[in-house]
Amino acid sequence: MIYQDQGLEVRFKELWAAYESWWDTAGLKAFPKEKKLHLHEFNDAINDQFGKPEDGFTYRGWALARPGSEPNTPWWRR
Repeated sequence: MIYQDQGLEVRFKELWAAYESWWDTAGLKAFPKEKKLHLHEFNDAINDQFGKPEDGFTYRGWALARPGSEPNTPWWRR
C-alpha cells in the first residue's frame, strides 16, 4: 500500500521490490489474466500516478505500509 504523508519519502527501488513481492505472492492470483509489468512499465505507471521525482528516484510525500498495518500508518510506526 502506498499512501500520502508529508515529510516522508520512498525510493523507486523500494516500490519495485514491494511490487515484485506482491506480484509473486498475491498479484497473479488476484489478476490471473494480467502480466507482470516490466521495470520500465512499472516506472512509467508510478510516474503517471505520482509524478516524476526531481532526482528520478525519490518520491517525496509518499510512503509504503507493510501488509497488515493500519492504513496511513507507516510500518515503522506500528
